[in-house]
Amino acid sequence: ENQMSQLSICIAEKLATLPSTPYKPYLFRINDALRRENSEAYEPEIVAIGPYHRGKVKLQMMEEHKLLYLQELLKRRNELSVDMYVIAMQELEQKARKCYAEPIKMNRDEFVEMMLLDGSFIIELFRKFSCEEQEQIDDPIFQASVIWLNIRRDLLLFENQLPFFVLSKLFDMSKDSNQGGPQENILVLALKFLLQAIPDISYFQMPETPEINDNHLLSLVHAIWCSRFATMVPSRIDANQERGWSFIKCTTGLRESGIKFVKATDSFRCLI
Repeated sequence: ENQMSQLSICIAEKLATLPSTPYKPYLFRINDALRRENSEAYEPEIVAIGPYHRGKVKLQMMEEHKLLYLQELLKRRNELSVDMYVIAMQELEQKARKCYAEPIKMNRDEFVEMMLLDGSFIIELFRKFSCEEQEQIDDPIFQASVIWLNIRRDLLLFENQLPFFVLSKLFDMSKDSNQGGPQENILVLALKFLLQAIPDISYFQMPETPEINDNHLLSLVHAIWCSRFATMVPSRIDANQERGWSFIKCTTGLRESGIKFVKATDSFRCLI
């Protein structure tokens, strides 16, 4: 009886650690069965975003570039310290951790640094892509299309994501006070950079002021693509209905119209 009491206490203590309203994560790893089919399809080529691929040797080249982008962000805003951004990321740390489907084995400083470096890299990349050509010329990333095309591909990988609220927070904090309009709308800039990777993009038009709250960049692009496809299909159906359908008449109808049929030869299966 005493053992049962101890077991009950142990289970009760574990139950007490559960949150009152369980948080549903949305940043997962790829299922092993899918990965076995083609593991390279789910691996970033050039840049790690988020914790799942962080630290891999082949992705280290871009870690220095993340620091350079953060430095450029500070220079653009005439700021000397990252304190404000670190504090903001610390406030979002626990919320961001809960977005991942498995415990992230990084201490608080490591996780906050990852959020800041990865997030500032992404938002500055979007800004550079949409700006004047001269700023792109001065950036090694844009000197070879294979680099930024691979980065765009990596930003759309399922395991290579940051929660969108992290990007949104950093973007809002780093806006230029003398600018406005679409150039200072993170959704517009993100879609401008990412949508070119989508098949049949010529069918779609860029929304002028997208109002979509999504979990991460991949889900944002998915939502836009699906919404555009949904509006495109009914219009095609209507066009087909207006055009009408024409059917080939049956054999009897063709004979009545004066068409004669002869037995097929070796060269032709049917001759009219």
